[in-house]
Amino acid sequence: MNAGIIITGVSAVRRQPDHCMEMTNQLLFGEIVTLLEIQGEWASIVSQPDQYPGFILLSHLRLLLNHTAEAQLEKNNAITADWVSIVKNDQPGSRMIVPPGAMLYEFQDKHFRIEKELWTIETQVLQPNLEMLSTGDIRSYSLRFLNTPYLWGGKTPFGLDCSGFTQLVFRMGGIMLRRDAAQQAEWGEIVDFPEEAREADLAFFGEENESISHVGILLEPYHIIHCSGKVRIDNFDHHGIFNGNHYTHKLRLIKRIIN
Repeated sequence: MNAGIIITGVSAVRRQPDHCMEMTNQLLFGEIVTLLEIQGEWASIVSQPDQYPGFILLSHLRLLLNHTAEAQLEKNNAITADWVSIVKNDQPGSRMIVPPGAMLYEFQDKHFRIEKELWTIETQVLQPNLEMLSTGDIRSYSLRFLNTPYLWGGKTPFGLDCSGFTQLVFRMGGIMLRRDAAQQAEWGEIVDFPEEAREADLAFFGEENESISHVGILLEPYHIIHCSGKVRIDNFDHHGIFNGNHYTHKLRLIKRIIN
């Protein structure tokens, strides 16, 4: 199957190949997909490495001629960090705005490559190092998005959903989480008791006997940052998230991603 790369700042992923259909995800500049089928102006894709399906506009995609999805992802060594980053190549009219979390390949000295094509970025980047990643880094990245509004399927500072928020924050640290909260809950080590939880642990919520429906990042004892209405900090205990005098989300489990 053909691999492709997103070459627009953001691409909406829809449940069906129709502009009126639900947006289930967003893909950022530099994200890699597997192309399954072309249907008119639409491409049926599966994003990599998180294996999330959907439909994007074919015009937002460039096929990789010389690399598989896995080979291209191995060259990812930088992530955009600023609210707005500017990228361009040597073609007229190529200058483009991209959000934080866009993926850059073979980055060095303000330059990166999409296969043989050389691009330039004019703004700050992150070069994640998992050996150096701390829980404080995750806290710092999460606080950047405070008050970002909720948007179903969103993954940018102009709109996030709960799992898009956690995926983006951990990506900035070099950890590639899956897309949905239920998928993210499959990662990491179980923390048996909330009293044993620590900063940067992921807490998952939902009704008993139902799928996990919400996720947030623990900041310190009894506080959590999560996207519900907007990215916000709320109180947290062994029952769940509470705001004022009532609980809004029921705790199901806690997972440790960073040891």
